Amino acid sequence: MGEVRTRKVPVYDVLAYGAIPGDSVNDCTEIQAAITAAVNDGGGDVLLSKVGTYNLNTANCLTISGEIRILAVGGRGSFFEANTVTLNYSPTTGTAITVSAGTATLAGIELIGFNLVGAGGLNAADGILLNKGTGQILHTKLIGMRVGSFDSCLQQGTAS
Repeated sequence: MGEVRTRKVPVYDVLAYGAIPGDSVNDCTEIQAAITAAVNDGGGDVLLSKVGTYNLNTANCLTISGEIRILAVGGRGSFFEANTVTLNYSPTTGTAITVSAGTATLAGIELIGFNLVGAGGLNAADGILLNKGTGQILHTKLIGMRVGSFDSCLQQGTAS
C-alpha cells in the first residue's frame, strides 16, 4: 500500500496580527500583514479564526501577490446562518481583494469559507479582482464563499 503524505503548511492567524472581528475598527492593515507574511515566507494559510465581521474600511484593502489560502473557521460562508465569518467592505470605490500576479505565475490561490459583502449599488466597489498583469493567474478557487452587494463580484484585469 502507498504511503499517505501530508505537508505542513504555515498558518498566519489574523488575530495574531491584531484583527478583531465584531468591533468597528478597520482590519485592513492587520489582515494584509498576515497575507504579506505568508507571501514573504513562500506561502501558507491565512486564517480568519474567529467568527464575526471583520471591517475592511479602506479602498483597495487587500492584495494577494503570492500563492496562499485565506480560509475561515467553519469553512463555509452563508448570509443566512449565524456563526459565520464576514469581510465587510464599506468603501464605494476600489476593490476589496485584488489577486495581483505582476510578471509572475500564481497558481493555487484559494479563498475558502467566508462572506465578502460590499456597500452595494451600481458603479460601486468590486469584490475580487484577478489582475494578471503580464504574468498568469492559474487555478484560483473560491470555495464555500458568498460574495454580494458589489458592482462586480468577480472581475478580471490585465493592468501591471
